[in-house]
Amino acid sequence: MSEKLPFPFVRLHGESKLDSAVALEYLGLLVSKASAGFLSIRLLMFSLVGLSGVAVNLAVLGTLLARHVGFVEAETAAVLTAMTSNYFLNNAFTYRERRLHGWRFFTGLISFAGLCSLGLVAAVGVSTLLYQAGSSWWLSGIASAAMGALWNYVATSAITWPVP
Repeated sequence: MSEKLPFPFVRLHGESKLDSAVALEYLGLLVSKASAGFLSIRLLMFSLVGLSGVAVNLAVLGTLLARHVGFVEAETAAVLTAMTSNYFLNNAFTYRERRLHGWRFFTGLISFAGLCSLGLVAAVGVSTLLYQAGSSWWLSGIASAAMGALWNYVATSAITWPVP
């Protein structure tokens, strides 16, 4: 029979490094291991941030449309807001060990926006080709989102947050 002995954990100095980002990274590690490394932790984090961007986009778009702002203006504001939100979250969580500060933070935002804009063009092109070839609108939309996310992840990993 094994006896359980209490083990008190007492911090004598400093702050804990265990925060929500570490917990989220751990969950990503579990998914990565479960997928035999096919899905990297960073790609999962980037994708979760991207999903939050969809929510931000829809919230801003819906709010502006309810206030009778034209669609083009509302969608432009929604995309820019979501892109900025994604940049802040990726900088804080996805690339936290490469976090950009000071002037580099602002040049990184410009880099991120430019690269994501290129991804948008590629994604719309792919989804348009699929749709015109007879695919359903929702399948074309999913392909567009996947294409855009993959481009954005690869390009911003290499350029906005390069490995030091």
